[in-house]
Amino acid sequence: MLPAMPPKLEDGTPTERIQIVAPQTWVARIEEWRRKQPRIPSKSEAIRILVDKALDSGNEPD
Repeated sequence: MLPAMPPKLEDGTPTERIQIVAPQTWVARIEEWRRKQPRIPSKSEAIRILVDKALDSGNEPD
């Protein structure tokens, strides 16, 4: 059986499934950030939002 196609975002943007291994401290920080949002996003959505904010910041990595 072929793997399912990755879902599209609400606006129809095609997606690609990626898998990462993250330290537990990152996961805890993401969970803490999620709980502070007016509408708690899914973990995937939270990561997309946070990555998008980081990329939009224009800051170069140390």
